[in-house]
Amino acid sequence: MGTIVAQRLIDQASIILQDQSNTRWTQPELLGWLNEAQTQVVNAVPQAYTKTEPQKLAQGVLQRAPAGAITVLDLAYNLGINGATPGKRIRATSRDYLDQSRARWPADKAQLEVVHFMPDPHIREQFWVWPANTGTGFVLMTYSAVPPDIAAGQPISIPDTYRGALLNWVCFRAHSKDTEAASDSKAGSFYQAFAADVGLQQAKPEA
Repeated sequence: MGTIVAQRLIDQASIILQDQSNTRWTQPELLGWLNEAQTQVVNAVPQAYTKTEPQKLAQGVLQRAPAGAITVLDLAYNLGINGATPGKRIRATSRDYLDQSRARWPADKAQLEVVHFMPDPHIREQFWVWPANTGTGFVLMTYSAVPPDIAAGQPISIPDTYRGALLNWVCFRAHSKDTEAASDSKAGSFYQAFAADVGLQQAKPEA
């Protein structure tokens, strides 16, 4: 969690937008875009907001991230059938590696403990485990999650180092609004600045 209070960023955005009286863009609008910005940052940088907690696995090799998760980052170790008994470490690998070294791995007998964890390179919300789980095993999981919405008087949910990215997203959204005060060229500039802040390389999305 960060330490910067949302209202401070709203005020800064209003200065950047040259609308300190909030006649063109209201404070509730700016707050809404600030909350949106936090999620956009985590979409681009999953490590910006994470949770680590015991999770029960589903039966089989294919698993899904828990509700509210963006992507699973790591399975640290097994936690038995009660979610509280530390067991063997889990090693991250790739499906390509397992396909080459153990072609019939999905058909192996289901076990309580996981040996390998494999992120899905195409679908962020799912991952794979080997051997298949019995559906009774727990693991210690780290995953990126959708940050909770905050009120104006609360601190941001992600680290303060993303302050610039948050401001750039808010100003991008403000200038993408269908209003005479908005500027499409400024919207593009703010989006490109946001993309640079979080390491994205893509064109400005449709507002």
